[in-house]
Amino acid sequence: FHLAEDGTSVRMEGPIGMGDATRLDTLMKAQPQLLRFELQSPGGRLHEAERMAEMISGRSGANAWVVEHCESACTLLFLAAPSRQLMPEARLGFHRASTGTYNPVFDELANKELEKTYRKLNLPDYFITRTLKTPSRSMCYPSMDELISHSLIPEPPKTLDIFLPPGVDSPDRKS
Repeated sequence: FHLAEDGTSVRMEGPIGMGDATRLDTLMKAQPQLLRFELQSPGGRLHEAERMAEMISGRSGANAWVVEHCESACTLLFLAAPSRQLMPEARLGFHRASTGTYNPVFDELANKELEKTYRKLNLPDYFITRTLKTPSRSMCYPSMDELISHSLIPEPPKTLDIFLPPGVDSPDRKS
């Protein structure tokens, strides 16, 4: 966790590990103005991410930004924020949960929990099905167009799309 000097944003980098939900809870209680969550994580502990997602979704005006990549359990944090944005080269990565026990029963229970959490976060069925079909050792990276079309992120602003009046040349055009 890297808190900005003004206390309005936190950059969360690295794996989501044991105790991270408690650390985030402490930070959010100490910084009521904290609204921006910058994410860069390969994922990690599902239970910790679920608790963190609840905290983020409970923060009015929260927004999540993916700086480079947000994979696996990190996607729960991203989806929990009412306002979400990906930087131009950033990616979201989804896959099945794995308990690391090599016990298929435990893995299936973890994936039932993951499905329930994704539904609570309003992830469309299309993505849930795709996620649960992606092996835990692989990663599914939806395209920006897919994320936009399913309303997971807004369409980026087209600030440079302007129309010039007829007869006005572009400043970089050579005559």
